[in-house]
Formats: sequence, C-alpha cells, structure tokens
Amino acid sequence: MESEAIILTYPKYRELEASYSGKSICEECKLKGMVYFHGKRYVSIGAGYQHGKCNWIWAYECIPESEYSGKPMTYMEHYYKQLRGEVERSYTGIGVSYKGERFVIIGKQIEFHPSEEGKQKSLFDI
Repeated sequence: MESEAIILTYPKYRELEASYSGKSICEECKLKGMVYFHGKRYVSIGAGYQHGKCNWIWAYECIPESEYSGKPMTYMEHYYKQLRGEVERSYTGIGVSYKGERFVIIGKQIEFHPSEEGKQKSLFDI
C-alpha cells in the first residue's frame, strides 16, 4: 500500500508518536491520543524503528462521527469485511472514541517523517 508522506517538526512528530493507538483500536475501538495538524486530526497506528529511533509513523485522519456519511464499523466488523474482500486492508471506516467523543477513521494511510526543526541538539549530535 503506497502512502502519502508528510514532514512534521520534531516536537509535533513526537506528539504523533505518543498518540499510537493501533492496539487500543483493535481491543476497544478507543484512541490513546490524537494530533492536530493543518486543521485535521490524525492518529498513529504504527511506526518504523531502527536502532531505537522512530524513523516514520503511519497514521490516518479522523473526523467527528457526525461528519461521516456512512455507517461506522467496529474493528472486528471491518476485519471480517476485509477477509471477505469487501473492504481494503486499512482502518478506514472504523468508529472510535476519544475523550468521550465519537470519531471515524478515514482516508488512506499517511506516512509522517520528522524534520530537524524544533529538535534540541545534544552533546552527542556532533
């Protein structure tokens, strides 16, 4: 699956990394966190690590359930539809809750990368 790629400032990237909700979406249809960027809400569903460093984050956009035109699915409903070939492998259309509000994951997976902007240099970054 090909992803769109977006570069984030280092602090915003770390915030998105902390919002990882892949496990909680599967188990409870809940988000651990959500990040706002350019007027949209995003949730992390996975990341790529190498040598202990997060090199990219996979995320999806979330919208309020009231703005979604379809019927949101649970993770398991989506999973079984995927097995039957009715939907693509993704998180699109899954209804989730965050801080007592209902949202739906939409769109295609997006890949986020960090920039050096806003990153504090350490003594070892020579």
